[in-house]
Amino acid sequence: MKSLELNTRNKDSYSRYIEEFKNIIVVKCNNCTQKSLIITENTYSLQGKVICKSCGYNKNITENDSYNLFGNNNLLVEFKYNINEGNNLNFTLWYTGNLDENVFWVYNLEHLKFLKNFLNAKLRERDISEVNNKSIASRLPKWMTSKKNRNKVLKLIEKLEIKQV
Repeated sequence: MKSLELNTRNKDSYSRYIEEFKNIIVVKCNNCTQKSLIITENTYSLQGKVICKSCGYNKNITENDSYNLFGNNNLLVEFKYNINEGNNLNFTLWYTGNLDENVFWVYNLEHLKFLKNFLNAKLRERDISEVNNKSIASRLPKWMTSKKNRNKVLKLIEKLEIKQV
């Protein structure tokens, strides 16, 4: 296997937010287990539609619904609106993998590419005039960003990049 080549710099990681990747969330279809999409109306609201191109399954998600995103049988993200009046929906993220006891997950290929570029960089620059602890880069778990796990995580990312079906 070829060695992973590190990029020199990464400049925008500390000015990006996880919400930027929520416009399309790739999940397993609850009907046929093939790849389907949750397409949201905007990145800060998770109202939208679930669509599966394989079997034609589609469902609207409203603000009265709540839904959970799972990865490898672990609850990863929980979105609750008004669960007393709506449906409680569960979806398994398409792009997930285990690294030791940790679960690696992303919403979509854009999110995966972002993490790959961030972890691949030798130098991760921050604009210290605008310190922000809510950025995606500042909120990543330590196991993911540690030097000892870097190659393992990047190999997992490469496996997930080719997971199209």
